[in-house]
Amino acid sequence: MRKIKVTLIVAIISLFSVTGYAAKFYDIDKPSVKKTKIYVSVQKSSPLNRLFTKSLKDILNRSLLFKLSNSKNNTDFSLTMENSIEAGSIIVVLKAGPSTKFTPKTIGVRFRDKDPYYLKLKAAQLGNRVLKELFGIKGSFGSSIIWSNTENSRKILYQSTFGIDDSMEQISYNLFTNYGVKWSPDKKHIVYTSHTGKGTAIMLQQINPLKLKTVSIFPDMGKASSPDWATDGTIFLTIHKSEQNSDIVQYRLKESANSSSNSLEKVRNWTFDKTIETEAKVSPDGKSMVYVSDQTAAPQLYLMNLKTGKAKRLTKRGNYNVTPVWSPNGKMIAYRAIRNRVSSIFRINVKSGVEKRITPLNINAESPTWSPDGSLIAFSGVPAGKDKSIQKIYYMSASGGEYRRVETSSNQENQTNPSWGPALR
Repeated sequence: MRKIKVTLIVAIISLFSVTGYAAKFYDIDKPSVKKTKIYVSVQKSSPLNRLFTKSLKDILNRSLLFKLSNSKNNTDFSLTMENSIEAGSIIVVLKAGPSTKFTPKTIGVRFRDKDPYYLKLKAAQLGNRVLKELFGIKGSFGSSIIWSNTENSRKILYQSTFGIDDSMEQISYNLFTNYGVKWSPDKKHIVYTSHTGKGTAIMLQQINPLKLKTVSIFPDMGKASSPDWATDGTIFLTIHKSEQNSDIVQYRLKESANSSSNSLEKVRNWTFDKTIETEAKVSPDGKSMVYVSDQTAAPQLYLMNLKTGKAKRLTKRGNYNVTPVWSPNGKMIAYRAIRNRVSSIFRINVKSGVEKRITPLNINAESPTWSPDGSLIAFSGVPAGKDKSIQKIYYMSASGGEYRRVETSSNQENQTNPSWGPALR
């Protein structure tokens, strides 16, 4: 997968204020959002214009919010492209349909390259801009998703660019089983757990730009797992004391001139119970930590104030609630829960404690991860009637509803533990 620097230069010809359209057509708490009809056309037909238009249509369709229209008259919005990419720039005019109130937007897009992959990235940026104008969400097209692919009885990390195409790029080449990727605050590195012949190891790898060399940063093999990178650059680990006892410990990454010598330095313990505490995730503002504990004889989510160290139980329903992950704005936590023998993705409002099932009952789902703009949730799952040993990566609106594959290859490899990375710039 090629990494091409893309710059979108936007010229707004008309001044505008925020319309009421977003509030009417998009609500995170309403899964049955009516899809918006949009008509996409190009005034000047050319090879690059046609390629760009095809990519843009595909991206808008993948947003789960649009339905492409074949007629300009039977639509909520129209998106018309003027000029040609061959000439170096296009003008994009976004207008409302006959029955929609909306101030027209005019966007200028310049092109510094004619490479097909570059054009797809530019289409992703334009798609994100359309989502922002119409629905008030930033959009996550062109962002990265990493997951584990099971091949020859071990898990190998792969990366895909969301919404661009179905290509996958292998990013781990060690001989271990790798899973549980977490991105550094600057989105340049990842940490994850590796199962080796000597036990678990905590691995560090540069991801932007991609370097395939990995470094083990925790010295005690088999003693640590579930790394999470906090916004202050520290790393929280689960430290295993026995089969019935593990604690959450905070570490500081000690970087050296020789990256292969990077290591972790202990900062403090956060839990001290004689039970299992694991899967710690620090909130985006760095003030709270959600984690899993079995102190009630069943795994539940707990929320700890990192200033006072006081914790309270967050999930009150069900006997199996695990793999929590914060929304980008810190208001919600998505997690896996098993209810009535179905594994589903739920989300809970941190302030009110109100929970909601996200995935429908016709799919067994686990390992949620939020898109960088918070509008989507990806997960690994198996729809009803499918081979239970073969999971794939799906995504859906954070409000629930329709779900789709992230990539649509027909291979029979098991895909698990997705981790959504940074937005396209």
